[in-house]
Amino acid sequence: MKEVPDPTVKRLVQYYRYLDELESKDEEQVISSVMLGKGVGVFATQIRKRFIFRYWQFIF
Repeated sequence: MKEVPDPTVKRLVQYYRYLDELESKDEEQVISSVMLGKGVGVFATQIRKRFIFRYWQFIF
């Protein structure tokens, strides 16, 4: 299995913290890349690109 780069881990931690915050407030049950992007301060396209790229990178 490939090692996860530090910048990726940091971004995932940001995403997790924001999602955890929403959950603790009993807010959204489904969240889009647009909503996640606004919550962490990045563009939705960056989030989709990161998840797709990282997902495929670690599978193959």
